[in-house]
Formats: sequence, structure tokens, C-alpha cells
Amino acid sequence: KTMMFYFRLSRNAAARVHSFGYHAYLSSGPQKYTYSSTNRTANIAQDTYQRAIEAFKEADEFEQQLVEKRNRQQYETWERTQEIQLRKASSAGVAVVRTIAKQARTKDQDSDRVESLRKTARTLLEEAALKYKHPVALVRLGNYIVEREKNDIEVENALEYYRQAGEGGSSEGWFNLGHFLWNRAGELPAKNFLSSNAISSMEAFWKAIELGDPDAMYFVGVQYMSEEESSNGNKYQEGLELITTAAQENGHSGALYYLSLFYYNGFPELDIAPSSVTDFMQRLDTAAEAGNADALFLRGHNFYHGDDGRGQDYSRALDDFLLAADVGHADAAVSAGAMLHKGVGTDIDQQKAFHLYQLGGELGSIEGWRNVVACYALGEGVPRSKSTAEYIANTMLKDGSDEHDDGCNDK
Repeated sequence: KTMMFYFRLSRNAAARVHSFGYHAYLSSGPQKYTYSSTNRTANIAQDTYQRAIEAFKEADEFEQQLVEKRNRQQYETWERTQEIQLRKASSAGVAVVRTIAKQARTKDQDSDRVESLRKTARTLLEEAALKYKHPVALVRLGNYIVEREKNDIEVENALEYYRQAGEGGSSEGWFNLGHFLWNRAGELPAKNFLSSNAISSMEAFWKAIELGDPDAMYFVGVQYMSEEESSNGNKYQEGLELITTAAQENGHSGALYYLSLFYYNGFPELDIAPSSVTDFMQRLDTAAEAGNADALFLRGHNFYHGDDGRGQDYSRALDDFLLAADVGHADAAVSAGAMLHKGVGTDIDQQKAFHLYQLGGELGSIEGWRNVVACYALGEGVPRSKSTAEYIANTMLKDGSDEHDDGCNDK
């Protein structure tokens, strides 16, 4: 059995185009918009929006409890069908099943309660957005529709809500409108970015930029820098300026990470020579301290191998991997798990290693699931269970591309 250290980033990743999700605000904290209304109306709108958010939160929490209950029942049913008698209940097994199979939701009282809570939440959200034109509520309503609706009319309504939010001073409204239209343009044959969607997308992004949105600056900047050719270099220069503004004036962690790699590689089109290792280290440190997951993972990689100016330091590598895992980096979770599993630069902790492998798997790492299978097969970090290892392998590695013996990965 070989536990996996899975490293995929290198300093040559500078030109990688980052993906962006929709801005989604779940609280009533300070937002960047100018809301012109009477104080009384504004207070009513804010109160209505806050009640909607609280109802959504209650629905989410109750639904999570329901999912956990059903997954536990599913796991217990599976145990019985396999005639497995475990010495003690495996809560870890239940946790694994959580991400393996989403049980079909039956129309019972619990489901009715969730549906009722969501209906109440949406009604309140629509009131705050459509009656009072609350910009953040308009953005949230647009997000809610885009995430759930397949009806073209409803989706077009969502885009209109983003537009109204933008016109009300919300940079998030313009950003989400631009993001959606950009993705729509990318779905066209040969990615025809001269389409009306692409043009309208850029117009929305620029309106977000005018309102100071760093995500829009970074997105547009990366697109300009990713063009294969630029007629006179102006697009490259403008793109670099946007990314630099997002990084230096707004502390955008993605922009900080991008610039660390950009200057380390150099950019001949703008007569920028590769930077020194010392400069790269300083820039990468800034991005990592800003909480960028990729920067933390890459710095951890450097500490682990002792390259790119870093002395080999397993302890600091593990710290960075754990920090990156906490903010959703799948490969970092697997790497931290492997270090803990083998006691590299730290005490052996196979139970924590197992949970990190599982986290990596849940975040999308196939190596994470391989190592979860191996842990069950060998009883390392969890009670040994060949049947559980086979179940996970047959479910999560069922495409047949991964070889395993007794649920254990051989390399």
C-alpha cells in the first residue's frame, strides 16, 4: 500500500484561467451599494430580507439533519443486507456514505416542513427584492433562481434581478450578470466570444469594476492576459493593471497568487523578465497569508520538497496543507493526510489522516477515496472492514480506472 502525496500545481500554472462562482450573500452585513430610499422603507426592506435569510438558514439546518438521518438508515440497511456484524457502530462509515449516495427524498412530514420553510423564505426574499428593490435581496433572489430553476423564463427573470441590483449600486449584481452571460457565451459552438452574450457580459463586468469589485477586475484581467495574441499589447497591459489593482488595492488573494506566478515566469510580450526566487517567495507568502488555497498548497509543496527557495521543512509543509484543506483544497487534504498517516514531520495520527482523506474525496480527489478504501481494508484510522472498503471502491471508483486489491490501492 502506498499512501498518495498528490501534487498538481507548479509555477508554470500562471496562465491558468480561474473559475468563479456566483457572489452569494447569506448575511445582512455591510454591502457595497447605494440604496436610495426613505429610512423607513429601507428598514422594512432590510428586516424583510433578514427574515428571509433566517428562514433559509433554518430550512438548510433541518434538511441537513434529515439527510444525516436518512444516510444513517441507508448505511444500517446496507449493513444488514451484507450480514455484517461490526463490534461497534462506525460513525465514520456513515460519514462516508453521506457523499456517496443521496437517498431519494420521500414525501413525508419532514420533507413537507423543509418545503414549507423554503417557501416562506422565498416569499420574504421576493418581497424584499421585488417590492422594496433591496439590492442584496435582488442578487440573492437571482442566485436562488439560477441555482434551482431550469425554466428559461425564470432564468431571464434572474438576469433582470441582477441588472436591477446593479442599477441600484450593487457590484455583485453586475458581476453575477456578467458571469452568467460569459458562461452562456462559452456554451456556443467554437466558443464564439464575439456573440451578444459575450459582449453584454464584458459590459456588466466593467460596470462592476467601476463600482470597485475586485473579483470583476481579476476576472477580466485574467481573460485579457489569457488571449493568445494581442494586436498591440494594450490588452495585456490593461489586464495586468486590473489584476494588480485587485491585488494591491483590494487584497484579492487570487490576484496575489496569480501575480506571484506571473512574475516568476516572466512575460516576454510585455518585456517582463522572470523575477528572482526571493521576489517569488515574498509574493507567494503574501498570497498565502491572504488565505488563497492554491498559494498555501504550493508553498506547502515547496516546503515539503525544499525547492523554489524554501528549505525542506515538513512541519511548515503540513501546516500549509492543513490551512489549504480548511479552505477547500482537495489535494492539500490528501497530502496532509498522507503526512499524518506515515508520521512525516509529525506524530502518526491515522484517525486524523482518515478524516483528511475523506475530506479530500468529498472535495473531488480520487486519491482521497483510494486512501479511504485502503484505510478500511487495513483497519488504519477506522475499524477494519473489507466489505466497507469494497462498497466505497465499487461506488466511488466504479469507473474501473482504478486498480485495487482487497480495497487497497497498489502503486
